[in-house]
Amino acid sequence: MLTLLGKSIPGILIIRPLPRLIFCQIFCLLILLPLLSLQTDAEVIFHKLGQFEIIQGKPGVVIGVPHGIADPYTDVIGYALALRTDAGAVIATRFCCRWTDHRRINVNRPTERAGVPPPLETLTDRATEIYELYRKLLHQAAQGPLGLYWEIHGNNRSESTGQIEVATVGVARDLAREIKESYFSIRDTVLETETGVVKLDFKIEPLDPVHFAALSAKRWKVFQDAAIVLQLELPRIVRSRKNPREAYIRILAEWMESVMRTVGEAKILRVQRSKPLENP
Repeated sequence: MLTLLGKSIPGILIIRPLPRLIFCQIFCLLILLPLLSLQTDAEVIFHKLGQFEIIQGKPGVVIGVPHGIADPYTDVIGYALALRTDAGAVIATRFCCRWTDHRRINVNRPTERAGVPPPLETLTDRATEIYELYRKLLHQAAQGPLGLYWEIHGNNRSESTGQIEVATVGVARDLAREIKESYFSIRDTVLETETGVVKLDFKIEPLDPVHFAALSAKRWKVFQDAAIVLQLELPRIVRSRKNPREAYIRILAEWMESVMRTVGEAKILRVQRSKPLENP
């Protein structure tokens, strides 16, 4: 005797239509299940001027996004890269615009103002508070000291439209050359199946001159804490439109995994020393 949402009659199966509410719930569940499998637990810390999302991943490897909203779509890209690479992440959003009286707080350093030479940035109490919290959260995401630190930025500079620029700390010329070759190989492979997506050039210190050299950030402890720093500047052309953004998320994720293999897990984990976090 069989029953399926109906009465049981010997030899006869009576099937009744699903109630609309149950049907909608099942339909939504089937749609959401693939998306749920891509999610990861993120801790959210709220601040009156913005917020942080913290994801824990591979020890010692962290993606930082200090200018979510100010650099449009960098928060989306950073989150997606963390999911794809299993890196930790700290994603800062707001800390700019109307939330800060239109003076951007730089987050990865204890200053305010954007797009000015380092001496013209303003050291303030609120910027120092947020910077110290960001630095602490980076180490939380790393589950200790930083080995490999990526930082994701965006720019609208016309001269940088056709390229990704990478400012570095702790990267020798040979390593930079290997990192660069890896990017081009992965870019060309991925874009073979993509149409209408621009092939971005790639400039990396110390091999190439870069406009966005992170001169301000390099003066402070966030960049000094890590064994290796790779700060990526992404042009608007691959951030603001969905298809290029998704293509370059895939390219960057595969490239980042290649860099992790090149650097070597052992080297990353060697910096997991037990010394306490120093003052900024």
